[in-house]
Amino acid sequence: MLPRFTSPQERNAAEWLGTFRTSPRMAVLDRIASDLASAPGKLFRKNKRGNDLEIDTHPFLDFWDHPNPLYEYTCPALWRLFEIYLLLKGEGYFLIERDGRDMPSELWPIPVHWVYMTPYIGHPTYTIRTPSGEMLEIDVEDMFVMKQLNPLDPSRRGLGPAEALADEVETDEYASKFQKRFFFNDATPSFLISMPDSNDEQRKRFLAQWKERFQGVFNSHGVATVDGTVKVDRLTESVRDIDMVSGRTYLRNAVLEHFGVPREIMGITESSNRATSESAQYIYAQNVLMPRLLQRQDAINRQLIPMFGDEGLEWRYDNIVPRNQEFDMRRAIDGWNAGILTLNESRELMDHSPVANGDVRKEAGTDILSHWRVREGGNPCNTSALP
Repeated sequence: MLPRFTSPQERNAAEWLGTFRTSPRMAVLDRIASDLASAPGKLFRKNKRGNDLEIDTHPFLDFWDHPNPLYEYTCPALWRLFEIYLLLKGEGYFLIERDGRDMPSELWPIPVHWVYMTPYIGHPTYTIRTPSGEMLEIDVEDMFVMKQLNPLDPSRRGLGPAEALADEVETDEYASKFQKRFFFNDATPSFLISMPDSNDEQRKRFLAQWKERFQGVFNSHGVATVDGTVKVDRLTESVRDIDMVSGRTYLRNAVLEHFGVPREIMGITESSNRATSESAQYIYAQNVLMPRLLQRQDAINRQLIPMFGDEGLEWRYDNIVPRNQEFDMRRAIDGWNAGILTLNESRELMDHSPVANGDVRKEAGTDILSHWRVREGGNPCNTSALP
């Protein structure tokens, strides 16, 4: 089942990556990648009892804070770019540079279309073709790789989620270019006026009089009358007739639905309120961001963490799903009234600081009465012995 050969990246890979620069429909990718870029995380190690102990000082944390000597290649900037490659082409690559201790010290992004060949049996290297035409062979251990498996052939190149939207993105691009050319210079007259049996001089005089009467802001939308036989044919359609706005709105919504991103996340609040906006934030973080973040977390723990030679280490991203404050308040009140949560546990759900002696639970009157009977040696079901 292992591949004995691989295939180079598609010829149009660079063109497809270029659409990120020109198409507004790619803004949703930038939103996802940017929101994932700065996700906070922590480094843990299990102690002898099996409990997680957070690590504040470690070479991995120093590497994480400064993964590249260039100022613009910050950790969030690198991971944003990496996620864009994953979303567009289903592959992301970092070249790993090591220090004298053979630990990772730098990460360098490798554009997807530079990766000419991926490893296969008998060829355990990545073949990188630089823009200058130079071919580099990079060992598997020196590359950090993530890949979205292609259902058609998982052993070949990756498949980006955005590739399924190629037709929609191109259609939107064509519509945008059409509108630009329409307003810049359509080069097509709106109407064709035919004047049978007229000579050139008569047609020139007619056109000059027509412009004099109707050209300009104050002369528009007037009523014209002519003598003789005149035939008017309309040659072009207006943007309103083509319904360009509705078409582009449909394409925008199709792209958002494909990525599972609510419209409120992109600032589209035509029919939204605070409740729907908060729900949108929760759905977006729970269904879009966290699954991708956990995939990256697993790749980091499998590929980068072991290079530091410290067993028991694990990198974990924080849970970025926003809390539902109204739901937590109901949980706190109901949990306290039912005697399930302690006072401090309820206060924590409501974002209040703990109080002294807050480890108590609320008990109902029947529970207190039952405890008193048992303590006095009486029958909990006998009410006749009560004082």
